[in-house]
Amino acid sequence: MIQNLIIIPEPYKDRDFSDLKKFIEIEKKYLDYFPVEIINKNNLARLVNLLYNHYGSVNFPLNAILPLFHKVNEVLRVIICLSGHEIPDLSTVQPFNQYYPTFIFELLNHCDSTTRLEEFMKYKNIWSRFYKELLNHQELKEKYKEIFDDLLSVYKESFFLSVLLRKRHKVFLEDKSDKNLDTLYKNNLEKAIEKDEYFSSSSKYSIKVKKMSSFTLYINIK
Repeated sequence: MIQNLIIIPEPYKDRDFSDLKKFIEIEKKYLDYFPVEIINKNNLARLVNLLYNHYGSVNFPLNAILPLFHKVNEVLRVIICLSGHEIPDLSTVQPFNQYYPTFIFELLNHCDSTTRLEEFMKYKNIWSRFYKELLNHQELKEKYKEIFDDLLSVYKESFFLSVLLRKRHKVFLEDKSDKNLDTLYKNNLEKAIEKDEYFSSSSKYSIKVKKMSSFTLYINIK
């Protein structure tokens, strides 16, 4: 019965979640009842949040949970739950906690790396905020360098879109594997700014992006 409850495709009802909480508290071998897959990813996120609240970081059953995650946006749902939101909603940029247990990055690292950047881009605004809140976590940035490199790419893409918002330009996610991302965004920003009606109204302006950082864009106007 409890196994069927865990894997139901419908969202957990309050009674369902209460029963799961009691089961985990009482049954010492509760992990033996866990399935190999939980189809409803919001249910999965709520279940992981329940386990974290019950065990904390030290005794969190990471090895048992890892196989349940495949795409990074499944982890995003967990992050939202850990930030105090009972049911994860990816349609809005919700407030985050400033502290994230290490297992979050282990989950991200376990997920399919070949689709990671593409998945990040689906919710670029939310992941960009997540990246900004982690800028000072140098130890995490060094340990999970590839994840942070992809998050930086997402942040730059989001920043690029914010520059173009008034013009509503269409931006396509390209294959960037053989390109320098800074050069790619620098060139695209120069073209976009030059097309702005303020600058394009006069041919005397030449726009060059001098320098880009995570939060600042420096340009030369001649």
